[in-house]
Amino acid sequence: MSAPSSLPTAANAANAAPARRCAGLGFALLALGWVAAVSGAFAALAIYKATPGVLAPAPLDWPEASSIARLPGRAQLLCFVLPHCPCAEATLAELSRLLSARPAQAEVHVVIALPPGVDPSWRETAIVAAASELPGAHLTFDVDLVESARFGATTSGQVLVYDGAGRLAFRGGVTPSRGHRGENAGSDAVAALVRGEAAQHSVWPVFGCELATPLAEEAPP
Repeated sequence: MSAPSSLPTAANAANAAPARRCAGLGFALLALGWVAAVSGAFAALAIYKATPGVLAPAPLDWPEASSIARLPGRAQLLCFVLPHCPCAEATLAELSRLLSARPAQAEVHVVIALPPGVDPSWRETAIVAAASELPGAHLTFDVDLVESARFGATTSGQVLVYDGAGRLAFRGGVTPSRGHRGENAGSDAVAALVRGEAAQHSVWPVFGCELATPLAEEAPP
């Protein structure tokens, strides 16, 4: 009797071919699923960055109850930021750029939003340090968002400009999207107003986190 052959028979080869095809199809479907998941994640991130926050329904006249000192006859720029908002860095960088270009003919106030119950360390973040370095800026720590409510601000990065008579001249943001720097119509309008010039826009989208945010519960100790 002859020894059994180790070579696959035609039947074995025919049975193996569908299995190989199924395995190849499975890997292809897995790769397509991975590509779709990554593409979806990037698309969601792009939509998030391009989605503005709530624009402040700011009072048309400077609120008399505000504790922020207003110098009559001089424009006032207010910027509301959350100390742990990652988008605020871009907002402050834009303000630094436009304020450094030419001396501002306006008082600059950075309002540091401190939602109820936050840790004292919120006063010592990198965002607060960057705000303190803005040319001529005055810092106000807004405990329990009292000043934010007076000016209707609910989004970090909200900028308001009031003219020398205390009338609202601009409300909006100064970045092109969340966390991104670069020239945009909002920063151009603010730059014109703080130089005492006319602005082409009085309203522009604002990009940032909510001031009354759950981040207050996530801040590091």
